[in-house]
Amino acid sequence: VGSVTNYVFTNVTANHTITANFAPDLAANNTPKWWLAQFYPTNNFDFDATNDTDNSGMYTWQKYICGVNPTNPASAFTISIVKSNGQTIVSCQMIPTDAGYAGENRYYSLESMTNIQTGAWAEVAGYTRILGAGQFMTYTNQGPIINYFRAKVGLW
Repeated sequence: VGSVTNYVFTNVTANHTITANFAPDLAANNTPKWWLAQFYPTNNFDFDATNDTDNSGMYTWQKYICGVNPTNPASAFTISIVKSNGQTIVSCQMIPTDAGYAGENRYYSLESMTNIQTGAWAEVAGYTRILGAGQFMTYTNQGPIINYFRAKVGLW
């Protein structure tokens, strides 16, 4: 029946269904207040997602995207880079797509560059927008030495 404020059934002779869709209740940077409430239960749902409550260097909204606890500085999105015998192994843990984020899937990408002063970030082939699956995304570079890597996480 479209967007209405009320609906009256008359002469009902069969089952009917009414569906209500509500706009999400969001804090800054599209951070869901329901997610914030589990970490700040006494804040009366008046949240500011643009702060760094645990002094970790990440804003609360960034921690939401990464899927980590905004009140625990040890809970962080991390990337591991190990160089050995001419190889570079890069890995980061991916959150499962069903980790309690209301169907919001995370995707992960890996980028690299050889010279931080004059280079530009380039996508690593085969490691772009990989859907989180609860395991580690691991890349082994056996070719020419690449000096810099970064992992990116975002909402699908």
